[in-house]
Amino acid sequence: SPGIYRPLTKPQHYERVVGERVKVKTFDKHYDRRVFVGMLTKLGDGQITVEVDGQPFELTLSGVAKANLEPLLDF
Repeated sequence: SPGIYRPLTKPQHYERVVGERVKVKTFDKHYDRRVFVGMLTKLGDGQITVEVDGQPFELTLSGVAKANLEPLLDF
């Protein structure tokens, strides 16, 4: 089982988690950052949109080094 921090490696994986919280690391800096933790709001045309603190960031799937589900845990 991949666990709750399920890795996202294929476009189909991203499709299943649109609307959920993710952590995306990119190979290169985009918008002066490499790590984006927020809501995956859109997938299409080889791109994803991650909304971090209300601001959308568009990233190319080919530029993603690593991506995982990043659920908020209530303990």
